[in-house]
Amino acid sequence: MSRRMLGLRSPVRARALRAGAGGGGGAAFDPTSIAGLELWLDAEDAATITGTASLVTGWDDKSAAGNDVVAAGAARPSQSTINGLNAMTFDAAAEAMSLASAGVTGLDGADMTIFVVANKQFDEADSWPGAVARGSGAWGDGWRMGAADGAGSTMYFSGKSYTVNKVVISTTATGADAFHLWAADHLGSSTTSHGYLNNVIDGTQTNAGTITDANDEDLTIGQPGTNSTYALFGSIGEILIYNSVLDSDDRLAVSAYLATKWGITLP
Repeated sequence: MSRRMLGLRSPVRARALRAGAGGGGGAAFDPTSIAGLELWLDAEDAATITGTASLVTGWDDKSAAGNDVVAAGAARPSQSTINGLNAMTFDAAAEAMSLASAGVTGLDGADMTIFVVANKQFDEADSWPGAVARGSGAWGDGWRMGAADGAGSTMYFSGKSYTVNKVVISTTATGADAFHLWAADHLGSSTTSHGYLNNVIDGTQTNAGTITDANDEDLTIGQPGTNSTYALFGSIGEILIYNSVLDSDDRLAVSAYLATKWGITLP
């Protein structure tokens, strides 16, 4: 009989749970120990970043999927330190990083769980800034995680349309001085999405739509698609995306790993 059927947690999960509770050792948890990891961008891992501190040219995917992103043009993100760790900072329009749709492995959005450790300054005038997306910025395509508006504090995950199929992640997590853990999942068979702030559910969208158009869309970090009007002004520490809706134990294990590493308190 499996551990899950017996109600037991695996040793890997147990280490992550102890770490998240303040026991240390968060680095011992390996995100690849949970099946289906299709994107792992880790700004603290200097070996994954190319360019200079002020002009980053590339950010390599640590998962086996090979979804490396690169910066295009003169506007490039920089590196900064938050909570003593290195982060990727996007503080001007068009400082996005991307991977052309033809090169993206997975990340089609039918079933997925997304974790983003980031902050958002909320000091720009744009209306739908994106932290991570596979979509052009057109409301009928792909998926995206981003803010509701430049002046507010609401973070959303959107399957297709931001105006209809969005789920709330947080209505309070703002400010550039601290990281927050934003997470969302999407189940294609029931078109249901959930949003989580620091592993606490904040919103549910039961008619989020089936994400069928993502395959033709680029993967972008720092804005949705090529639309710099919707650029993120903030910093990203780490992004993890799995190709399934994780169960509560696995979601907690990943959340505890990220929280311990980046100095975030889980309730």
